[in-house]
Amino acid sequence: MERELRQKSRESQGEQQKAIQRIHSLEKMKKELHQRIEVLEASRNEEALKVKELEGQLQQLRAEHQAKMEAARDDHSRLMQRCDGLESAFLDFKQSVSRWEKAAGMQLSQMRSNWEMRRKLEDDFHQAMGRFETNDGERMRRPSQAAPKHDQDRENSARGGGVDVDVDAIAIADLDEANTAAARHDEPGDADSLADTITVGAPSEQENPV
Repeated sequence: MERELRQKSRESQGEQQKAIQRIHSLEKMKKELHQRIEVLEASRNEEALKVKELEGQLQQLRAEHQAKMEAARDDHSRLMQRCDGLESAFLDFKQSVSRWEKAAGMQLSQMRSNWEMRRKLEDDFHQAMGRFETNDGERMRRPSQAAPKHDQDRENSARGGGVDVDVDAIAIADLDEANTAAARHDEPGDADSLADTITVGAPSEQENPV
């Protein structure tokens, strides 16, 4: 019986030793698990800090993007207003150019008409000068012993020829009439002188024959 007791005692001591070893092994595993938990918590804290940092950067990027979008909208609005102003100014300029072209065309037409009138007046003047020079040459070629005009008129009357016509007076009257017409044509408000008209761009004689 003692032997059985001793045997049981040894067996229980062996089991107790095994239990103690198992407890030590479990405590060691527990310690390792705690260490791993601490490592994971530290890593989680680091990741949380990174997440917070990234969230802050994301909020900053969103704020910058919102500010850029608002600035872009303001720039777009200003550009549209400027485009509207430029379009209005262009339309005004186009209308002004149309008025200028119309006025320039009317002025050019008036200048051409004045130029043609001046040419006609010059031709009339030269014709009158030619008649005056011709009549003056005939008068210079008459004999110096010619009878006085009233005697010649009396002689013509006696012969039934009537009174002699004074061709010099007619030529001078033609010159006066041409000069008067030219002066009346060159009143203020008309085109400039013939030289200015030709300089501006009057047509040549071949293009506008008188």
